[in-house]
Amino acid sequence: MTAPYRYVPSSVSEIIDFLRYMVLRAPDNFPEGETLDKEYDLLFECLGIVRKRIGEARYDKLIDMAQRSKQLFVDGNNRAARTMLANMEKVVAGREPKYE
Repeated sequence: MTAPYRYVPSSVSEIIDFLRYMVLRAPDNFPEGETLDKEYDLLFECLGIVRKRIGEARYDKLIDMAQRSKQLFVDGNNRAARTMLANMEKVVAGREPKYE
């Protein structure tokens, strides 16, 4: 039996859409079988796919922001975690957020 197909965002616009999905669904409103850990694993994977396109500095910043937002969810600070994800959208798109 093969594993079910998993869509992997692979462009800047698809990652922005995925971040918006995470803002709406995280930390515990994912479809059946998906978890916060699985969704963040996918986020790290898709950031790696666009790493060369967005540049090392933006990639490093996004990885740091993703790690921090995941920890905020784990700590129960969902509002701050969602704000961090929303700010990540701006960084992915090449616009710096007002705050992190």
